[in-house]
Amino acid sequence: MMKDWQLSASSNQDHVKDARLNNDGEWRSGKDDTNPWFQVIFLNVVNITAIATQGHHDKDDEFVSMYNLQYQDQNQTVWQNVTDENGTTRVSVSTLKNASL
Repeated sequence: MMKDWQLSASSNQDHVKDARLNNDGEWRSGKDDTNPWFQVIFLNVVNITAIATQGHHDKDDEFVSMYNLQYQDQNQTVWQNVTDENGTTRVSVSTLKNASL
């Protein structure tokens, strides 16, 4: 189980712990946050094969529509984009608004 301290974000830190699937709460970036990000700290090297996003629990028009993934190895200071086999940055598109996951 992911611990609260393993989650952080560019804004609205008080609600980061609410950014869990099937939760009554939510995390959203602040209104003035022009470069929002959400970070998960894994304790070991992991192979991520899928990511699920979920919109606001009672507002169908509030959900993430597009995002990209970055990673950083423990001894690095620079974030790397997740890329495809051609080196193109992968951008994920979320088409589900408030589906049950």
